[in-house]
Amino acid sequence: MVMTLSRGLLHFAGLALFTSVSVFGEGGGIHGMILNLPVFLYEASLDIRVHPGGAALQPPAELLLKSPDGRKTGVDPITGNRLSEIPQSSLAKEGIDDDVSGAPGPRSLVLYVRKPVTGLYSLQVIGVRSGSYTLEIQSSDVELENSRKTFLDREISEGEIHLYL
Repeated sequence: MVMTLSRGLLHFAGLALFTSVSVFGEGGGIHGMILNLPVFLYEASLDIRVHPGGAALQPPAELLLKSPDGRKTGVDPITGNRLSEIPQSSLAKEGIDDDVSGAPGPRSLVLYVRKPVTGLYSLQVIGVRSGSYTLEIQSSDVELENSRKTFLDREISEGEIHLYL
């Protein structure tokens, strides 16, 4: 049996949205399945996560990211106000609760930037209470080149600021 692979793209406003893959045998008959898979258009991104240490359910810190052009996203350590100046950025908490008991599970603080500008960023981890945290920083570019750095079990106190460049 001769097998060939055929691919087709569905385009909308110049963007490839889905691809279909068909497997053909001798005589052109379709053998197997036709798959419709989303085509992901890769963009640069920056993903920063703070996880609580030990048995804590909440991280003991807030985040403030400053972009090379001076814009900020996160919590201002002086005023306590939430800032969202960096375009296409967000700050949120995420976690999973126990699906049987309904008990809350650990929450992580996530700061995400889609299409970050090139340059040097500074990150402040601001202690809101004493405890430990793990910090994960991951970036990727349009060619899917990833960079990841993890800082494990960092101790912080209320009012203390850790600076990462």
